Amino acid sequence: MSKIILAVGPMFSGKSAWLIQELAAYGATGKPFLAVRFSGDNRYSADAIASHDGTKYVAKNAKTVADIKNLLSKHGQITMLAVDEVQFFDPTLADLFGDLKTQNIKIFVTGLDTDFLAKPWETTQAVQKIADDVISLKAICSVCLQPNATRTQRLIGGKPAPKNSPRILIGDTETYTARCEEHYEVV
Repeated sequence: MSKIILAVGPMFSGKSAWLIQELAAYGATGKPFLAVRFSGDNRYSADAIASHDGTKYVAKNAKTVADIKNLLSKHGQITMLAVDEVQFFDPTLADLFGDLKTQNIKIFVTGLDTDFLAKPWETTQAVQKIADDVISLKAICSVCLQPNATRTQRLIGGKPAPKNSPRILIGDTETYTARCEEHYEVV
């Protein structure tokens, strides 16, 4: 049965780890599938979906929805598509997912639900509207150390980034931390 399953949350909430686990389980079935990663994110790997804990799953690179369509045309018949870091793709990706679902293809997707200013990512929102299941993950707040972080806090020199910072800045623990709503700051 085809479904769109979306896992969302702040950075460090385990979205990519969840997707890698789903890919490993699906791969064990022997059914054909395609795993796609955003090619602009090379923090841990240039050819795999990678989690912060170092776990990896080999994936094809794409930077645009057209790239994903091209990969699909070259990959042949699949029964599942997995896409990591959906927020970096164009919102029309949701249309592609809708079309694939009608072709009985199961879709696993991960992405940030909000940016560092707590504003929704358009593509994640578009996918969320058509998703059959949405898994909301939380991280450990870097201030109170509770598993209640729903926000991604961008840092510059250890302090919250100003509102006029660029929306997209790919980074890791030197640039981002997870925070609960109480400890999240916008300056």
